[in-house]
Amino acid sequence: KKMNSEEKFAPMSKKSQARKKVSKKKKRVKHTGRSEAAVTKMIKSLAMKTEMSEESLRQQYTSFMGICPDGSMSKRKFIELAEKLMGEEAEFLADSLFRVFDDDKSGSMDFPEYIMA
Repeated sequence: KKMNSEEKFAPMSKKSQARKKVSKKKKRVKHTGRSEAAVTKMIKSLAMKTEMSEESLRQQYTSFMGICPDGSMSKRKFIELAEKLMGEEAEFLADSLFRVFDDDKSGSMDFPEYIMA
């Protein structure tokens, strides 16, 4: 028996509709799992710590996410970027900076660790 389009797609239950509405409200920033509210809070906190403007930090965040879409920069990537800016002699300095600012010793830097470096 061939199903018609109404039979193929049963109407959503009220519970499913409510879940869908809630999930639409929680906008997520690409790949990080952070809500827009969490990103704004993080940027405000970094602005206070660094005296950088929120606008500048948001631009840096967008750039960081373009380079590291998963929200995490590896040590190798950090060193590569430092070498592009400062030449090959930057490797020792970048390696040292990375070790100092990788607060959680995860081997990668998230955006706040990157900004503090």
